[in-house]
Amino acid sequence: MMPPFKPITEVIMGPMERQYVSRVTYYLEHLGCRISPLSDSQGYHIYLPEGSMEEVILWKSTQWKYQTIINLPGGQKLSKYILTSFNPSRQSIVMLAFPISVLEGPEPPL
Repeated sequence: MMPPFKPITEVIMGPMERQYVSRVTYYLEHLGCRISPLSDSQGYHIYLPEGSMEEVILWKSTQWKYQTIINLPGGQKLSKYILTSFNPSRQSIVMLAFPISVLEGPEPPL
């Protein structure tokens, strides 16, 4: 049995649509995270603040999809989804869910 909470320091996230990159970057930086594009343009490396903890949501997870909640030290939470492929030769996809106000809100200041 997995422990309910475990420390987490980073997330390697899959690609996101270009229109959301600046908003998501601004949002994550204000939560104390750092975000860097991967060199192969296939996603982003998100560094979480020290003290972040991850909780697996067992009742929302299956053999093909896992959901976890990342609890940041400031009290904010991020939902993380891991989707595994039916084809074992394909890589899993990792995504974070963001509030609609972040995705559809105004562009952040420069």
